[in-house]
This record gives sequence, structure tokens and C-alpha cells, in this order.
Amino acid sequence: MLAAIEACTGVRAEAIVGKPSVHMANAVLDRLGVPAEDAVMVGDRLLTDVAMGLSAGMASVLVMSGATTEQLLADSRISPTHVIDDVRGLLVL
Repeated sequence: MLAAIEACTGVRAEAIVGKPSVHMANAVLDRLGVPAEDAVMVGDRLLTDVAMGLSAGMASVLVMSGATTEQLLADSRISPTHVIDDVRGLLVL
């Protein structure tokens, strides 16, 4: 979508603010008044959810009941702080 807008306008985007942008994470942290080291990003996608949390200095929890497979996790250079089978695992953490 971004490439189409850039092509139509002839202007390159200065920043991307959706996941995995650190700008989005920082905006949420600022809005909540929570420092990154006291926050946790929980999600099911390595390249968006986990990457955003880690880039902002948050701990990350990868939930394996969604988009990420065991093979994707094994092959990835992105390492979540925690990996859980499903959201019930948050109660243990």
C-alpha cells in the first residue's frame, strides 16, 4: 500500500508508524506513561509484534497459537523474550 501511495505522489515516506515501527511503540508507551522496561509486547507475529517490542526496549512474548510456526521461529534471527503456546501462558509469566 505504501509503495502505491509513494508512486502516485512521487514522494517517499519519511517514516513508517505501523508495526513494527518503534514510533508506534513509543507513542503507546508515552500515552500510557509506562517506561519500555516495564512493558511487555505480546503477539503472534515475529516480524511485527515481537520485532516492535524488542526495538522499543520492551520484553516480548510470542504466542504460538497464531501466525508463527515452530519452523519460522527456529529460522528467525528475531528472538522473543518468552514463547508461550497460547494466551493462557501469560498467567504463568
